[in-house]
Amino acid sequence: MKPRFPYGWLCFLLLIACLFTAIIFGGGQPTPNLARLESIVDLLEKHPIRFWQQRPLLDATFAGATVRTDADGFRLAPSEPAGAFTVITLGASPTFGYGVEAEQTYAKVAEQMLRADDNNLRVINAGQIGYSSWQGLRLAEQYLPIWQPNLVTVSYVVNDIDRLRFFYSNGVDDAHTQPAGETKTALDNFFLRCRLTSFLQKRLRRTLTRLGGDRVYRGSYELTHKRVSADDYRANLLAFVELCRRHNTKLVLIKMPLRLPEPVPPAPEDAAAALDNAATLLAEKRFAEAKKAIDAVIAADSYASESYYLKGLALAGLDREDEANDLFKQAMQHLLYDCARDAARYNEIMQSVSLETQTPLINAAGSLGDEHGANVALFVKDDYIHPNADGHRLIGRCLARAIQKTRASDSGWFVERCSETQPKKLNPI
Repeated sequence: MKPRFPYGWLCFLLLIACLFTAIIFGGGQPTPNLARLESIVDLLEKHPIRFWQQRPLLDATFAGATVRTDADGFRLAPSEPAGAFTVITLGASPTFGYGVEAEQTYAKVAEQMLRADDNNLRVINAGQIGYSSWQGLRLAEQYLPIWQPNLVTVSYVVNDIDRLRFFYSNGVDDAHTQPAGETKTALDNFFLRCRLTSFLQKRLRRTLTRLGGDRVYRGSYELTHKRVSADDYRANLLAFVELCRRHNTKLVLIKMPLRLPEPVPPAPEDAAAALDNAATLLAEKRFAEAKKAIDAVIAADSYASESYYLKGLALAGLDREDEANDLFKQAMQHLLYDCARDAARYNEIMQSVSLETQTPLINAAGSLGDEHGANVALFVKDDYIHPNADGHRLIGRCLARAIQKTRASDSGWFVERCSETQPKKLNPI
């Protein structure tokens, strides 16, 4: 009896060879969003508790600026002075300084202004790209006993209201997401640092994105989930207050903006109920009725991402796949409007915690724009999350004055409002 030729194994090997060839030679250029994600991931490594952190001892270029980090992954300016009075600025990429040089961040602007009159002071930029208040609290719990600072500033909102992470995007909030653990994290970081495996991962990601086309948007949207709920955001801020009190450290909150060039109106009061009704119609497979109901919602409120997602489901149920895919893409694009609405609510929470706990507040959100929208001249180009050098200078002046008040034992509650007209030279303490 003749042995059978292993056609199955041959087909499998040919499939693997084709996929490998596609990864190596067919990845092509990434989309702008994918290129931005890749550049960010190149700065990060996984962490067994906080999901990720900036890589230690970096010396790289990112978003047009030089990025150097210390052995713990915190951003370094060209000259890091010593000083007995230590300020730590905790926050996400707006604190880290996305798109600006280290010495242009608000941490270093405040330091430079104050050291003109007192060399016995330093401000350490502990901003971490992509961090929520949940991650920031874990970081503070780890490092406050080591730093023993005199003053800490806390500024988190952008990633709390975001729906996706750089790693572990799983449709679950930060508090209930399980990181990989020590062994798996070490292995993942080995592959992230290895040039070959990093190259292959990027090529695979680009290939799958190109092959998936618009059809990836439905799956991406279904993985979205607000990273920190409003209740948990409030609890995290109160935990920062308590943590700083235990360490005998002063605390200042910084209310950061997330604004668009035009204002986003609040959602109509009946919008949530209308979308719930549409979801019920979809569950009953009454797709035409669901589409009609969702069209009425969109006519009254063209911002909410869920409306476009549910309409996409209705169109998919009506076998209008191409139109459905366009709607799923729109749903992903409209997440920014969801975040803008949430930002206003979360900033109100920060202000209420500030007043309730008598914790000083810097109102940067009210300084980089007004009720009519963001002052785009103070943000990185085509970006309404990250202040540019002028925006950081404005916040830095505000921070310098807040530090002055704190050092002068002004421990009562105050709101520091920034303005373009503040003098560059501050009065000595």
